[in-house]
Amino acid sequence: MTMSIRKIGVIGSFAAGAALALAPLAAADDPAPFDWSGIVKSQHDSMNWLFTTGASVSGVPAAEVVPASPTYPFATISHDDLLGQEAFAQLLYGANWADEMSSGASGSYNLLNGAVMEFYNGGNTAMWALMNDGANLDWDSGALFGGNAAMQIAIDAADSSDGWTQASAYFELGFNDLLGYFSPAADVSV
Repeated sequence: MTMSIRKIGVIGSFAAGAALALAPLAAADDPAPFDWSGIVKSQHDSMNWLFTTGASVSGVPAAEVVPASPTYPFATISHDDLLGQEAFAQLLYGANWADEMSSGASGSYNLLNGAVMEFYNGGNTAMWALMNDGANLDWDSGALFGGNAAMQIAIDAADSSDGWTQASAYFELGFNDLLGYFSPAADVSV
């Protein structure tokens, strides 16, 4: 009888240990969504630093640069103020700055004619695809930013569920922005 009690005690210990070890798996709900806030904040901070440093070395008065805020994460300059700062406009948009620049406010999202932002989108999308078996990254994930073209890439990727194609589309958009940045200025002489 003593031997049977010992066997029951050993088996009971193993059962209790297994129950404790597997309890978190049994109680686990869906995993919390990935928190992009730290990564995206560092991307915004780097773009804002490049933007404000470029403005400073180009001689843009500090009062013309609107700093990033908790409600709007990008540093900006108004269209009219940028028109008066050709050196900074060229630094943002390239030699064809007058043709490439936005009709509204320009901001840190326009660095290298917008290429920096698209490369961040592509990097975030590729990282998501690596972590999630090639899945696409939703526009409302908090990890993507940009205008209509960037949003359309995310919408198209949602239809196909292909994160790799989505990442390559952002990188292609970024390279196209670079082509616009490095294109020689249009010759206006006749």
